[in-house]
Amino acid sequence: MAGLETAAIISLIGTGISAIGGMQQSAAASRNARRQADAERQRALMAQDIEDRRRRERARQLIAAQRARFGASGTGAGGSGAAVLAGLSTRTEGEIAEERGLLGLRLSDARSRNLLAERDARTRDILSLTQRAGRMASLLAP
Repeated sequence: MAGLETAAIISLIGTGISAIGGMQQSAAASRNARRQADAERQRALMAQDIEDRRRRERARQLIAAQRARFGASGTGAGGSGAAVLAGLSTRTEGEIAEERGLLGLRLSDARSRNLLAERDARTRDILSLTQRAGRMASLLAP
């Protein structure tokens, strides 16, 4: 009988070591996923910055062209001309703010999905460990 208990204990220790190794692998995978998500977030923010600069440059060009048209037609940049120019600038900044808001939502959604995936992986690890421990406990029971 002692041989059976010794074998069960050795098996239980092996199961524990295996479970710990699996949990360490899961933790490493989670860290790598977080690093990758952070890198993707940085790329998205950099791309948004580049797009913002392009939009502002296009707006500056449109405003300069409109001023030139006003000047060529003899219409000053005051009054309704100023309102047109201000509208171009305001519209551009509004579009940039909308894009920033959408990017923030996408990044927040991606972060939530990553956190859920990490939680699910930990839950699977715990369930697996619990099941293994249950099987081992049944072997040790008289």
